[in-house]
Amino acid sequence: MDALFWYGMIFWGDGETKVHQKRRLRVAPSILVKFRHQSRGAVSPATVGLVLAALSVGGLVVKVANEVRSSDGATRSASAAETAAAKRPPSADDLGAVAFYRDVKRSMSPLLNSAPLLSELVREVASGQTPAPTVSGVAHDWAESFATTRDLVGRLQPRSEGSSEQPSLYQARSLYRLGAALYVESARAVPHLVAVAGRTEARQEALKAIARMQLLGDRAFDAGNRLLAGREVNDLTVGIRVDRLLPSEVPDFAELGLQAEGGPAAIRAPEPADRKPEPIASDRWVADHRDAVSSAVGVLRDSIPWLLSAPGDAPSEAVRSAADKFEGLARSLGGPLPSTSAAAEGVHSLRLALLVASESLRSLPPDGPGLGRDAQQSQRLRLIAEQFWGLATDLLVSGHAGTRSLYGLPPNGLDPELLRAGGVFNGRPPPLRPGEDPGKDVPNGLPPVAPAPQLRPGGPGGGAGQVGPAPGTARS
Repeated sequence: MDALFWYGMIFWGDGETKVHQKRRLRVAPSILVKFRHQSRGAVSPATVGLVLAALSVGGLVVKVANEVRSSDGATRSASAAETAAAKRPPSADDLGAVAFYRDVKRSMSPLLNSAPLLSELVREVASGQTPAPTVSGVAHDWAESFATTRDLVGRLQPRSEGSSEQPSLYQARSLYRLGAALYVESARAVPHLVAVAGRTEARQEALKAIARMQLLGDRAFDAGNRLLAGREVNDLTVGIRVDRLLPSEVPDFAELGLQAEGGPAAIRAPEPADRKPEPIASDRWVADHRDAVSSAVGVLRDSIPWLLSAPGDAPSEAVRSAADKFEGLARSLGGPLPSTSAAAEGVHSLRLALLVASESLRSLPPDGPGLGRDAQQSQRLRLIAEQFWGLATDLLVSGHAGTRSLYGLPPNGLDPELLRAGGVFNGRPPPLRPGEDPGKDVPNGLPPVAPAPQLRPGGPGGGAGQVGPAPGTARS
């Protein structure tokens, strides 16, 4: 009998107001993993719980008239500002933001059909099951789907712009694209997990690396959602506004139990969401964090030679120390945020950039290639990190939190073409004009989000496997 699982969608839905919903995921366990419950070698129950908690998402908040109702049924009175925002006539920017939001949802369908399967793989391996060798082939298909979404989102043409202090839809687009790129990397790390499946500690570290990249991708999506929320994205057809109770904008891997072996330990309990510090003036934020930003620029600069060296040649202790340093700096940039919305989002993106840079160093093969490792993953992750950093710089500068010289990075010598690989378009989708179907040029068009995606054994050729709907369902 198939196992039934629940998963939470990030913010997408079939209807315009169902931006967060839960579905049942039907997975054939004998296909996804080879059941082998071992008395030794299983990940600890505590780790399983932490991994599952790390992959959880926030609750839905639907604002209707003067009442705010959350997904758990709790209600509260809407503020006057919320009520006024819901009633005011939509501006041209509102309409453009809503149209962009719908295009993003359409473009995300390849990712949404495969992401739940990657999450389920993480859950099952975390519970102690051993991934079968065929999972590597299926993960390649997932990576291709994620790369297609990366290219589809990246070519969208928003119909409105932000003001000098308000993030633009182009910046939201960048966050969705970077989130999809991180999902690509999480799927490309699966073959290493499969290769070390018989080695308990190595399997656990590989599993946590996949979970960290996936979690960073989710936070990039959340950041894009926040930029759209800042533009008063409403469902104008029914007159309700949909928000979410989002998790922490930037994860602390140690607090989530996802830190790498020997990585920095948790140093404090997470603060309740209602106890966030008050915002501060942008110039004060710069004064408080100038040294941390300069230190981050220095570590980013000094770590470039390791990324360009032959696999296995980078000094492992120095690499580990720099990766830990990135995580520590991401923590140090937390706390009170700048008072402008653009600068506040810039801080979040800056911290995400540092965590992705840490993953870049942690993915350097310590003993050279082999064991299913992708020799170029560290370089791709670094390119993603620097794109986050560039986006953060734009947001911070537009929010009056420093100048570009403060955040400037030296050339890295990496080939940007590395980030184009994969997907239907291999990083070069045909241009899309405003108003055109996001699925234009996709062979057979964009599929709908499958109601119950599952992993089923190969197709006519008996391959490793493919993603498809559950038995008895059909794609419309």
